[in-house]
Amino acid sequence: MTRTELLAVVDDRPMTPFQVSVIALCCLINMLDGFDILAIAFTGARIAAEMQFDARVQGFIYAAGPLGMALGAFVISPLADIIGRRRQIILSVSVISFGMIATFFVRNPTELFVLRLLTGIGIGSMLASLNTVVAEFSNRRRRNLSLSVMHLGYGIGAGFGGILTVYLLAAFSGLEVAAWRYVFLVGGAMTLLTLPFILFLLPESMEFVLSKRPANALQQVNRLLDRLGHAPIDRLPEATAPARKTRSGLDEFWNNVAALFADRRLAVSSTSLYVITFSYSVTLYFMLSWTTQVLLDFGLAESNAIFASSLLTVFGALGGVTLGHFSDSLGLRRLSIFFVSSGAASLTIFGTAEVWAPAIGIGSGSMTALLLLLATVTGFLVVGFLTGYLATGARVYPAKIRSTGLGVAVGVGRIGAAVGPAAAGLMLAANWSRPTLFVVFSLPLVICLIAYMQIRGYDGE
Repeated sequence: MTRTELLAVVDDRPMTPFQVSVIALCCLINMLDGFDILAIAFTGARIAAEMQFDARVQGFIYAAGPLGMALGAFVISPLADIIGRRRQIILSVSVISFGMIATFFVRNPTELFVLRLLTGIGIGSMLASLNTVVAEFSNRRRRNLSLSVMHLGYGIGAGFGGILTVYLLAAFSGLEVAAWRYVFLVGGAMTLLTLPFILFLLPESMEFVLSKRPANALQQVNRLLDRLGHAPIDRLPEATAPARKTRSGLDEFWNNVAALFADRRLAVSSTSLYVITFSYSVTLYFMLSWTTQVLLDFGLAESNAIFASSLLTVFGALGGVTLGHFSDSLGLRRLSIFFVSSGAASLTIFGTAEVWAPAIGIGSGSMTALLLLLATVTGFLVVGFLTGYLATGARVYPAKIRSTGLGVAVGVGRIGAAVGPAAAGLMLAANWSRPTLFVVFSLPLVICLIAYMQIRGYDGE
């Protein structure tokens, strides 16, 4: 069989139960990532009260996870194109589990910052690999939907984490050890329990094996073909280019980075994608990190404030699935543009509700319900756009540099994800009003819209 015919076993045939199980496992991992990264947002108010730090320090604590995610995406994530997606995911899950469980024992903001940084490194190094695995194990017809289902896990995990946080804070209240610590202990333990499933259920992808040609490449391909319900092959297809055994991993990494800008189309697409990931992440992680605290300051009960944050992510995940499902019929580009532009308007309306709602006769008794509704709509649109631009990114690059391309994109986004919460903390410490804060953080979504419209010529568009 030729390389094209082998890849067609995945790309052009109906999805098998094995492929569905791989995507489901990636969804589970991403679900736990959602819980792990947002645990600090759900518990931040209690941690600040216990350790007695202000909004400025709180902003930097919130920024530690995204900053670690940037380091993981830049430094570690591209190695997946060298060592393999599977090994990368195993390494990342191990780091995340340690960081979460060790947070149970922190004594001061410095230790908390370091462990949130470490947890973020694990999460950031894994997201691009999860995207790549899902893209490479999905057939062409269901690829967008599969990616959106995987991202659904993040929202479900964050939403479940919010509900679980409320339960754990109540269940462990009154003990000598502060209840918020158990949120991190439980999250880390659940992440650790995914390792056996990864070891036994997640193989390396066909595209990686055919591109890298490890010593046991034929055996790996045949095991994969067997799980796909296909007959084995006697020999591998001819390589498209001679293997370069003398190239070091570092050389290969920098060659992959250079390939991201190899021609005008890739250069424009890469630059636009990185502008989107930075700008979008500034706004997204402001929302995810500070919504609970801002609503608490506004006067909502703790459970309602956490619930509002959960709605942002849960309905954001549903928005992502909606975008992915209808992208085949309505167009990925068209839907992504709609989501990001409508999301900018929705975030402004949500953040300024305390100004305009009383002016149109909405009283304080109805304000909680209104804010929960607006959180739902805003999450559906703003968080849902994540699927649109990541699905676009997965289609911009050829297989041999896909993890590098997405890893750099995610890394650039994580810089924005660190900037957003930290900047919001500084603004709140400087007594910026809540409505002004939300208006300012709606503007990066307008930048996303402009940059997205510059991407042209990717797979099928």
